[in-house]
Amino acid sequence: YQHFANKEAALQALVEEGYRGLEAAMRRAMTDDDPETRLLELSRAYLRYARDHRHVYELMHGLGGVSLDAHGRVKAAAGVVKLTVEAVATWAEGRGAPLPDPLAAAETAWGVLHGMASLGLLPDIGFERAEGLALDALRALLRSWEAAS
Repeated sequence: YQHFANKEAALQALVEEGYRGLEAAMRRAMTDDDPETRLLELSRAYLRYARDHRHVYELMHGLGGVSLDAHGRVKAAAGVVKLTVEAVATWAEGRGAPLPDPLAAAETAWGVLHGMASLGLLPDIGFERAEGLALDALRALLRSWEAAS
């Protein structure tokens, strides 16, 4: 730990790097002009990041029994949250489906993705199935937001 004050500081640095990597993967994936397709691309990238960086993903989300400062975790996730809010808001604007709280909508979508990524970590389910379930759930969520407008 010679570059960090203690073990927790080293782990927090890994969490921060993990969220930067996740945000970069999500941004790279969003190539389509259609806002809904971009949101689904972002979602696939989230799940694939969890699959490809399992141990970092678990650390980022406090899985596996590693406890870190919640405020530091939230701060590290800010770029991912901002990107997700922007993607959801752009989708809503394009669909003419105003959302009363884009942050709450993005957090709901993130909850779906995190839940499915966590299921993907289970050998009996796996990431291929989890990705399909996540995309189905997100499409249903988007249709519900459209219907509510």
